[in-house]
Amino acid sequence: MPSDHISNEPMRAYLLGQLPDDQATAFEEEYFVNRAFFLKVQSEETALIADYLDGSLLPAEKQCFESRYLQIPELQRKVEQVRRQRMAVQTAAQPSIWAGGRLAFVAASILLLGLGIWVYRSRLTAQPELVAGVQPGPHSAVTIHISPGSTKGLDSKQVQFEPPARGSTISLILELPGQSSPVRCLVRISIVNPDGRWSPIWNSPEPVVSTAAGERQALTLPLSSSLFQPGDYVVQAWTSDDGLPETYVYRVMKPQT
Repeated sequence: MPSDHISNEPMRAYLLGQLPDDQATAFEEEYFVNRAFFLKVQSEETALIADYLDGSLLPAEKQCFESRYLQIPELQRKVEQVRRQRMAVQTAAQPSIWAGGRLAFVAASILLLGLGIWVYRSRLTAQPELVAGVQPGPHSAVTIHISPGSTKGLDSKQVQFEPPARGSTISLILELPGQSSPVRCLVRISIVNPDGRWSPIWNSPEPVVSTAAGERQALTLPLSSSLFQPGDYVVQAWTSDDGLPETYVYRVMKPQT
């Protein structure tokens, strides 16, 4: 699915969760190996949020948008980020609106910078896989794969799992879309508090070097089971050169009794 031949309409359907699961999967496969396409989807998501804030979405689009972006905390934060960026641009324009073209150029630059800051790829609704069947025992090992994109199909599910057994080693594997060669990333894991704020619980002591995972690169983090208490978590990974983090989200469920 070459990105040059994908119109905005299917992208919007993907972001709104209106695509059948097989078509959404095709989008996923493309942006995992094509960084330019990945960023194109992010740009369209910014435009979608802007259209919602402007009140220009069709009724059906508005309903789908609100069912996702106003219900999922991580996506709610994105809407608020775009809203604040737009307000900042408008405020900056007020004192010198007579500047005309020069002001418009500066405002556009600010908006593009804001897009880069919130590129997520967090997405709260990550790939549809449920990690289950963790065997109890002091030396068990669990492998959890998470991607920074959002699976937007009709049947998409969040990555979630129950706490691993005490003493287990968890390999958290963070996939890197569009990366074909090794990169060095710093990583931070935060738990999401009830008020929506993030509290860091783990930072990589040194940069983590990615390794090949099929046709893409991935970061592998060996972690203690003590870091996986019930709750929602956000993982950020960023390189020293661009400073723009990839964001991953997962949920540790309460054990079933």
